[in-house]
Amino acid sequence: MFNVNSNDNVFYIQPVNKNQYEIVFGRNKFGKKPSSGNIIDVTYRIGSKDQPNGIKSFTSTQIGGYNTRITTIAKAEGGADRESNESVKYFAPKSIQIQDRAVTESDYEILLKNNFSEIQAVSVYGGEELEPPQYGRVIVSVDVKNAEGVSENTRDRFKSFLKERCPLAVEPIVISPEFLFVDVTTNVNFNTKTTDKSESDIKNLVKAAILKYSNDNLSDFRKTFRFSQFVSEIDSSDVNIVSNDTDIRAVIEIDPEIGVKTSYDLKFKNKLNADHPLNAGESITDHTPAIKSSTFTVGNSRGFIQDDGKGKLHIIKATSTSFVYLQRNIGTVNYNSGRAIIRNLKVDGYTGSGIKIMAKTDASDIKTPKERIITIRDADINISVKGVRE
Repeated sequence: MFNVNSNDNVFYIQPVNKNQYEIVFGRNKFGKKPSSGNIIDVTYRIGSKDQPNGIKSFTSTQIGGYNTRITTIAKAEGGADRESNESVKYFAPKSIQIQDRAVTESDYEILLKNNFSEIQAVSVYGGEELEPPQYGRVIVSVDVKNAEGVSENTRDRFKSFLKERCPLAVEPIVISPEFLFVDVTTNVNFNTKTTDKSESDIKNLVKAAILKYSNDNLSDFRKTFRFSQFVSEIDSSDVNIVSNDTDIRAVIEIDPEIGVKTSYDLKFKNKLNADHPLNAGESITDHTPAIKSSTFTVGNSRGFIQDDGKGKLHIIKATSTSFVYLQRNIGTVNYNSGRAIIRNLKVDGYTGSGIKIMAKTDASDIKTPKERIITIRDADINISVKGVRE
């Protein structure tokens, strides 16, 4: 709107009742007003929302007698439902204020969300906050709906859009989001005297409540997992639940290349709960680690990473009840900053999408680093249900 004059041939689309739209003109102020007798021919496309997302196979018939070949650069992504009324109320006034220019961190967020409906979450921070600092850069972490990460083509599209709207001395760097997951283990008791529901029924209700809590309160940047609210949601998932005993851990997932030594710098940025230093002869159940991984294969053995209470990381044999070391001193952990460094990890196999590095935070609430989206996945939910008579 900002450079439109009274003679420009422009039009505007705005919503009306029952999800319909109307075309309006500028009345010779913000665009030329049609004259009496003009004919308006409208052609428009009806989208399929998120249904095409993930499509990666395409075919084509001959065009003009020539054989054609289609190469898929990236899977289809970006399809989304219409913007909610709440989102419009929040972003529309702010888009007028910033006048299509990116100066502050919130300007970048508003511009992207207003112009790309597929964007689900944005986090923006200055390059000086990185380690080491990158002055003159703005880091833009973007998560799109119904997709795993953001394709290179999409990142380039976002970057080109921002480059035209930010100061010349600033370079926008668009990256895919990193995730901080929450691993949940909960033991739920319910009263069998007041319900005919089975343990399986209660388990399904609890899982649905956990995923709803994640969708409603997490699944975004700069969110905090609130433990008291979370366990209350579990109790409230069914009136017959009498109690729950729940343990949570922050999770960063790594996916090492098989047989290749790889190092990792994992920043949980929450103070960790360090147990007493390991003593000789202790069993695994005598020690609650601040850092522990899911199991993976090392050579011919199954093992997991665990700290020793002294700030050192080791690989422990998974099938032993005592501390049998497969590899010692493979990294360090800083309990105050929540930073774990793993050096030259060589993995010979693992199951699932990756290896989970789980951290026991000192506080019950988990704060998310600015560069990470915190969320709860279905695969990280472990529920045990027991019926009691009260």
